Amino acid sequence: MAQVNRCLKQLFFGFNMLLGIAGCVLLVLGTTAAPHDKELDQGESTGLAWIVSTAVVSVLLSLLGACGAYKENIALLKVFVGIMGFGIIVFLIVGFNVARSMPEAKCCGIMSYRDWDSKIPETCKCSTFKSDPSQCMEVQTTKDDGIW
Repeated sequence: MAQVNRCLKQLFFGFNMLLGIAGCVLLVLGTTAAPHDKELDQGESTGLAWIVSTAVVSVLLSLLGACGAYKENIALLKVFVGIMGFGIIVFLIVGFNVARSMPEAKCCGIMSYRDWDSKIPETCKCSTFKSDPSQCMEVQTTKDDGIW
């Protein structure tokens, strides 16, 4: 087997440790917020479940990558790269579909227009929906006062 560059090995191991630490932080935040999920509405509770599941996957992936790097196990590293590549493709597909569906959803967010807080995108201005003005709502934003 060829000699592994020690610097790259340590860099890869360090990256996986950071991924694991971030996953642990998310897991702690998600589990500490879980007892309060009765106070949350359905959409926020679903988001909490996504945070916890993402944290678990992050921790498991970081362990897989760190073990593969530390032991220089090619099979573990190939599985790690395959899962990460699949994840990137899934995120790209979901991201493009969400970006494409926003104009069709008339920019109302996941639950309502309040999902945007005060950062409502320019594409959500009611001037683009002149055909049905009843869908417009007067909203106070930090950018300017206007109808969105």
